[in-house]
Amino acid sequence: MFLSSKTPFMSAMKRVRQLLKQVDKRAMQSEVSKSKARRKSAAIHVAASVTSERAEEVLIKATGKAIDKGLNLALFFQGQQDCIVRINTGTVDAIDDLVKSTEVTEPAQDARDTGAGESRSIKPVTAAHDLDLPEARIRHASMIEIFVSLRA
Repeated sequence: MFLSSKTPFMSAMKRVRQLLKQVDKRAMQSEVSKSKARRKSAAIHVAASVTSERAEEVLIKATGKAIDKGLNLALFFQGQQDCIVRINTGTVDAIDDLVKSTEVTEPAQDARDTGAGESRSIKPVTAAHDLDLPEARIRHASMIEIFVSLRA
């Protein structure tokens, strides 16, 4: 699940809870099928007890301004009795493709700064070499990954 800065906290929390219920449901189905298999053969029982499955986790990712909301979700789930939270931080590379056009617009202004009837003017570019823009730009953005799982 990817968080944006506009994602409501309660919606994100409910979505994670719903995903955790689905994980729990799959785990219960797996246990039922394992118990049926254990009754059929003792060899399967020994093999099943040796292998330990890692619990499924719900992954929440957030970058930039949404990191604050992600950390608030992590703190919320840390406070829950039935959840385990693991956090990883890092950076990701984002590639911005820039397209050369024959027209340049003025920078966008806030609606409060411009009059109600005013519109932005478009200035034509006289030559293509006037714009020295690269074709793509790589930028680095901070990232946080939050892994939420149910306690066994």
